[in-house]
Amino acid sequence: MSRIVQVEGFWMTAPIEPPRAFSAGLQISFNHIVLRITDSDGVRGYGECVTIPGARGMLEALGHGLIGQDPVHRERLVGQFRREYISAFAVSAVSIALDDLVARRLDVPVSALYGGAWRDRARPYAASYGSIPGRELASWIEEAEGLHRRGFRALKLRLGVLPAADEATALEALRAELPDEMDLLGDGNGGFGPTNARQMGHALEELGFLWFEEPLPMEGYVGYPELAAELTIPLAGGEMTQSRPAALELLARGAVDIFQPDPVTCGGIGEVLFIGALARLHGRLCIPHTSGGQIGLAAGLQALACLPDQTLSDRNHLLLLEYPALVDPVQMQIIRQPIVPVDGYVAVPTGAGLGIDIDDSALERLAVERFSVA
Repeated sequence: MSRIVQVEGFWMTAPIEPPRAFSAGLQISFNHIVLRITDSDGVRGYGECVTIPGARGMLEALGHGLIGQDPVHRERLVGQFRREYISAFAVSAVSIALDDLVARRLDVPVSALYGGAWRDRARPYAASYGSIPGRELASWIEEAEGLHRRGFRALKLRLGVLPAADEATALEALRAELPDEMDLLGDGNGGFGPTNARQMGHALEELGFLWFEEPLPMEGYVGYPELAAELTIPLAGGEMTQSRPAALELLARGAVDIFQPDPVTCGGIGEVLFIGALARLHGRLCIPHTSGGQIGLAAGLQALACLPDQTLSDRNHLLLLEYPALVDPVQMQIIRQPIVPVDGYVAVPTGAGLGIDIDDSALERLAVERFSVA
C-alpha cells in the first residue's frame, strides 16, 4: 500500500506580449499553479489550480490533510475536502493530481478510472485571449490565419470590447476573410447587459457562430433563462460553477443550452462527469470548459473523452475541446510532448495518467514561487 509523502505547489508565470483586451479588461500574463503529489513509491501525480487569492494557503492546508493517506482513497479524500473548504479551485487541483497519480500506478489513462473513453480524438477550438487594442479586426484576422496554419479549424473570440453594432460589423468582415471550414464561437466573459447581449446574440446567429458563451455577468447567472429563450444560437455557460447544488439549480432554471463545467474549477474530472449526467437529465449538452495550462487542458480532454455521445448518430459536432490560442512559453518547457492539434483534431492520450509527461527539472527551475509539505 502506498502513502502520500509529499505535496508541492509551483507558481508559473509568463508575460503576454502584446497584452490582449477583452470585455473584463487586459490580459497581461499567463499564470498557473502546478500541484505535484508524490507517494511512497516515488510515483507522482499533477494537478493545476487557478491563481486565486489565498490559493497557497488552501493548497498547503490540503497538503497537510493528504500526507500519510492512501491515494487510492481519492474519492473519499476529495469528498471530505469539498465539504470542508469553501473554494473548489484548490480541491480541483488535488482531485486531478490524485486521479493522475492513481492512474499512473495502475498504468492506465485517467479515462479508465471513469469507465473508459467514448472517443479517441477530439476537435479543438482555439480560445482567444482577446484582441490587440486599436487593431481589433486586424488582430482577429492575423490570429485566425495563424491558428489555421497551426491545425485549428475553430476559433472562440472574446467579445464585448467594441460597441455591439461596431463589433458585429467587424465580425462580419472577419467571417468573410476566413475559410468556410473555420468555425467561430463567441465568448462575452460577462461583459454584456441584457440589451446588447440580445443584439450581439442575433448578430452571431446570422453569422453562423456555434454558440454564445456567458454574455451576461456570471454571478447568479441572472437573466440567462430569458436570454436563452429568445436566442436561437445555443447559450453556453457554467464554467464558474463550484458545487453540485449550484449546477443543479442552473440546469433547473434552463439558464444555458450548453453547460461548461471546468475540471480546474468545479472539483475535478469526476465532478465534470457528474454535472454532465445532470445536464443529460435536463436535456442539456455538457461540454467541459478548460482553463490554465497543459495540465488543465489534459484534464479537460480526459473529461471530454468520458462524456457519452450527444446523439445516437455520428453527429456529435459540438463536443469540442477548448485549447488556449496563445502559446505559453513556460508551459511548453515543462511539458515534454505538449498536446497539439493535427489536421483539426487532438488525440486522446492512451498513456498512463493524464497522458502528459512533465519535466520536473524544468518545473522546479521555472517556478517563481513554491511550497512543499512533507
